[in-house]
Amino acid sequence: MSADSSNTPIEAAIHDFLAARPDLLAGAGGRLRVDQSLISGGLIDSLAVLDIVAFLEERFAVRFEPEDLTGENFDNIAAMARLVRARGG
Repeated sequence: MSADSSNTPIEAAIHDFLAARPDLLAGAGGRLRVDQSLISGGLIDSLAVLDIVAFLEERFAVRFEPEDLTGENFDNIAAMARLVRARGG
């Protein structure tokens, strides 16, 4: 993720979590962009999504509904941040 000022604190926290957990990413090389496709790009799988959900719920004190757990909502950092904001985080 670049250090430009358009990155929100939520996006930064998600990026830092993913960067600290290389076991969740398949070859991202630490160069994650907020709009980089994680699921459809093959960088994360459904088990990684579960770890990300647990992190987001704990870190931002939000709860996701089953209908929130879609590939679209977890395909990139920007989408995850939007979902957290929509859930009050």
